[in-house]
This record gives sequence, structure tokens and C-alpha cells, in this order.
Amino acid sequence: MIYTALCLVGFITALCLVWWLDTYVRTKWVKSYLIEDCGYVVKLHGYVRGDMMAEAIRDLLSTRPGLKMVDDAYSLYGCTFAAVNASNVDLGARNELQNQQKT
Repeated sequence: MIYTALCLVGFITALCLVWWLDTYVRTKWVKSYLIEDCGYVVKLHGYVRGDMMAEAIRDLLSTRPGLKMVDDAYSLYGCTFAAVNASNVDLGARNELQNQQKT
């Protein structure tokens, strides 16, 4: 009887460990969003945790060079985040800011 109880406790402990490892791996390495390139607009669909927001935005903007974020992506494009092609004014301002930061 004690052997059965010990086996049950070991089994429950193993299940808890597997559950914890699964949760840890999913939150650290598995992305919960999908990036879709629709020509003019690049959309990010899915759930983005608050502490992973900078990484998700970096992934979105690195899809193509010369993109800028859209303010109200959900109402305009029906997605979590969106980026469109930046105008020459936006690109010039970005380059000027980068040059100022280097000096």
C-alpha cells in the first residue's frame, strides 16, 4: 500500500514537472503570433505578451526594409500590429536620429 502511494506521488510529481516544462518552453521559445506580408501592409496576427512586445515589433519591422508602424492597426487592418512602407520624410527623420545618436 505504501508502495502504491509512493508511485502515485511520483507520478503526480512527474506530471507537474512535465506541465511546468511545457509551459516554460512555450512562453520562452514558441511564438504565439504570425507575420503576414500583404504587399503594401505587413500584418502581425496573434497574441503578444507585454514583455515580448519589443521582440514582436522588431520581427515585424525586419520583414522588409523601410517599414513604419501603424497606430491603429486593429481598426484599419484587423490585426494586432501592422507596418506600412515609410515615406521619404520618415526615412530621412530616422536617418537623422540615428546620426545624432552616433555622435
